[in-house]
Amino acid sequence: VAVVCQEESVKLLTFIFGLNSNFWSLWNLRKNEFFNAITIQNDLIEKSNVEFIEFETLADYKSSFGKIAIDSIFSLQNKNDTNLYNKYLKSHKYFSIGFQLLDDVNDFKQDIINNQFNWAVYELSKSIDFDTYSNNEEVLNKLLFIKGIGQKILEKSIENFDKAEDEIKDLNNKLWISIIYEMRNKVINQLQITNKYIEELRKNK
Repeated sequence: VAVVCQEESVKLLTFIFGLNSNFWSLWNLRKNEFFNAITIQNDLIEKSNVEFIEFETLADYKSSFGKIAIDSIFSLQNKNDTNLYNKYLKSHKYFSIGFQLLDDVNDFKQDIINNQFNWAVYELSKSIDFDTYSNNEEVLNKLLFIKGIGQKILEKSIENFDKAEDEIKDLNNKLWISIIYEMRNKVINQLQITNKYIEELRKNK
């Protein structure tokens, strides 16, 4: 399905830009970033020490095709304002990091089962002996929040959505700001619910 969608996208974009547009160099860049994300994902799952900047790169590259919308608009309008262009790309990167952090918390159990690199799994693995809880994703998921690691990751997600908004707050793009705002509120609500749940657990302990 993904291949068919990509083929149809290329046909449409060729009709819009033609074959000689500089847009295609950006298309190839995004395509390479996306495939590099697969390599990075496989590399990180094997590493015992992962820097957060590596996770940031992974999150950014996994969402590379989302950056094509930004590339397209600036290519179509022949924009030469690289500062404006880079602001949108940076905002998109922060948004992608925030989204991936949220996704890793919510996909915690599934990513353990599928042996996918997951920042929440990695952070918890530094605090406990995973072998003690082998094949017990449910217990591991509870420990993620009992130890406060899940909450810290959600807070970091919110920080990145804040950064995404800060990058473009002066550009009057109400649609993009509303999307960021909606996602940030989703994480805030999830964090509040989680904190209340943990508080109740401790009260009833």
